Amino acid sequence: NPRILLWIREPFFRSANAWHGKEIIFGHTPTLSMGLPDGEIFRSRGLIGIDTGCVYGGMLTAIDSRTHALYQERSDFRYR
Repeated sequence: NPRILLWIREPFFRSANAWHGKEIIFGHTPTLSMGLPDGEIFRSRGLIGIDTGCVYGGMLTAIDSRTHALYQERSDFRYR
């Protein structure tokens, strides 16, 4: 269901312990809304959340899925 894929948010990342197998790298949920400090990514078991709020003036974040090296750049964009 496309609506669930776009808007599941909290039930998805709060159930990290239930996910087994492959690592899942996701966005669309700013980590600030998860209670994390500015620029910090979400990590729990096999889940990695990399939406660090670029659209709100936070960081644009990318991750190398093989090495887990993070690449971040501060945004000067402000969503209105």
